[in-house]
Amino acid sequence: MNWKFWNREKKKKEALQWSGLQEEMTNLRSDVETLGSQIKKMTRIQMKSTKNTEEKIDNLESMITMQDRQQGRQQVFVEEIIRLLDEFDHVLSGIKESEHVWRDLLEQWSATLIQSLEKTGVYELEVIGETFNPEVAEAIQTVGKDTLPFPPNVPYQVVTIINRGYVSKNGKLIRKAKVVTVREDGKNE
Repeated sequence: MNWKFWNREKKKKEALQWSGLQEEMTNLRSDVETLGSQIKKMTRIQMKSTKNTEEKIDNLESMITMQDRQQGRQQVFVEEIIRLLDEFDHVLSGIKESEHVWRDLLEQWSATLIQSLEKTGVYELEVIGETFNPEVAEAIQTVGKDTLPFPPNVPYQVVTIINRGYVSKNGKLIRKAKVVTVREDGKNE
């Protein structure tokens, strides 16, 4: 016996399942298309973001290059001022006391140059009258206590600066001071 109503019911179920599957397929296709368009949008956003990041990196590199050039120029400027101060100090050491006008003028110029250095963040080391510190100074000569017009206050006191020393505002030593100190035994050789 072939019951046709059972087949009709079976065909109805299969048709419902088939239509359900077709509806799910349509929904899945729609979802895939939506995901595809979202992926395209995300890819475009990613590309724009990458391009923007690359431009920022390029700008940063050029800024760093400019900053390096400026620091190089500043370094040259600082070295030139230090050289001029050394020359002024050398000339000052040879000027006689009777030529006080020249001495005053050179001392004024030196003070102006030191102020210019301070504006760039470079400061003169204050070592005169202090105990000798090999981290910031180099002793190129020693003298006995008996040769000084005053008694030293501290052991190994710095009594004369031959070349000034300099330090940056962050504490980095630029150049050690060259100094004359008092000998330990205090006797003049």
